[in-house]
Amino acid sequence: MKGVRGLSIIGIKNVGFKIKDFYLYGLRIMSKDFLKIESRFQGVTLLELMVVIVIMAVMASIALPGMSRWIFRNRLENQAETMAALLDQVRLEAMKNMCPYRVVFLPGQGKYFAFCDKDEDGVWDTGEDKQGPFSLDDGVRFGSLAGHGPNNTTIASDGITIVGNRINFSKMGSSNAGTIYLASEDTSYALRVLPASGAVRIWRYRGRWEKCR
Repeated sequence: MKGVRGLSIIGIKNVGFKIKDFYLYGLRIMSKDFLKIESRFQGVTLLELMVVIVIMAVMASIALPGMSRWIFRNRLENQAETMAALLDQVRLEAMKNMCPYRVVFLPGQGKYFAFCDKDEDGVWDTGEDKQGPFSLDDGVRFGSLAGHGPNNTTIASDGITIVGNRINFSKMGSSNAGTIYLASEDTSYALRVLPASGAVRIWRYRGRWEKCR
């Protein structure tokens, strides 16, 4: 019995040593592999990293102004199209509902709204259908970068060359004439409402006026 116990204890101890050696050997292999992987990422120096950062900063400084101009031009174009669509819609509503419509511009606030003037007093009253007020998009304002409008017309200081700063559509769809000017940092738009017909024409200014519609 003693011999058996002794052998079993020795055997267990030997197995214990083998497991311990195997564990330590595994750790050494893993540490070597880790060092190999780590060494692959040691090729970039601090100086090289700084050079890459500087290049990225220069590229960003070149690209951002162009991106900013593109964003504001896009906002301005969308604003001009949105406003023209409202004028077209209001004109049709005036004829459909046989009710004169007014589109009022508030250049000092950067806002505008439309309403059905049922009692034809020229003022919005409670109970009368109203659309808005709508605010101009960020980076867009009433005004123009041009010294004169299309066909060498005069531009009002507030950007609204319409009597009373309002367009009046009759029940027949006709209206008073005038132009609404919109501008961003490097582009301007002019929305001209034609007399009698009430149709809207859009012009764009980038150094010179070009007709868009």
